[in-house]
Amino acid sequence: ATQCRRPGVKSQLAVVEGKWGAKTNVSVRSLFDVLVDINFKTPHAYVYEMFCDAHALDNIIARMGNDEHVRYLYIGAHGSGRSISGSGGTVSRAQLKNSLVRLLSNGQTIEGIFLGTCFFGNEENAAFVLNPNNDPHPPIKWVAGYRESIDWIDSSVLDLLFWNKFFSSNGTPIQRIEQTAQQILKAAPGLVRDLGFCIYRRKRGPNGGIRDLMAEA
Repeated sequence: ATQCRRPGVKSQLAVVEGKWGAKTNVSVRSLFDVLVDINFKTPHAYVYEMFCDAHALDNIIARMGNDEHVRYLYIGAHGSGRSISGSGGTVSRAQLKNSLVRLLSNGQTIEGIFLGTCFFGNEENAAFVLNPNNDPHPPIKWVAGYRESIDWIDSSVLDLLFWNKFFSSNGTPIQRIEQTAQQILKAAPGLVRDLGFCIYRRKRGPNGGIRDLMAEA
C-alpha cells in the first residue's frame, strides 16, 4: 500500500499553468492533486494558478515568492525556443527572468523552477535565467525543463516522477535536486533521452557557468 510520506506538511510547490487551447479544458491540475494527496495526505498541499500573459505571470510569481509555504514553481504552458505562451500572449525569457530578479530585490525566494513546456528548457535559456556570471541574479538555484517537443502523456509521466522523487529527497536545495536527478536517470533513462529532459544548476566557484545534472549524474 502507498504510504503518505509527510502528512500535514505543505509541499512548498506552486503550479502555474497557461491554457493549452481555446476549445479544451485539458489541465495538469488533476495530476498534481493525485501527486500531493499521495505524498502529503491532502490534495490541497500545493498552490494552483493560471496565467494568460506576462503581466499575469509576473504578478503570480511575486505573490508566490511572498508566500512562506512556496519554494518551488512548476510552469506548464506551450513553449518555443525563447518564450512560453499563455492564452493572452507570449512570455519572453527576459520577462520571466525580470520577474525572478524582482523577487531578489524584494527579499523573496523561489529556489527552483520546473518548466513543463516544449523547447524552452534548453541550456541557453537556463543560463540566461540562472544568470551565473552577472549580478544581481535570480534567487533560484536550479531550472528543469525539456529542450525537445514533448508528448503530453510522456512528459506528464516524467513530471510526476520528478516531483515524486523530489518530495522524498532531503537536504539543502542543491542536495535535493542532485538526488532527484540521479533517481530519475536510474528510473527512466529512455524518457529523459527522448524528451530532452534537463536539470540545470549553477557551477560552484568563481568562473560561473551551469551544469546539466542529467548529463553528469
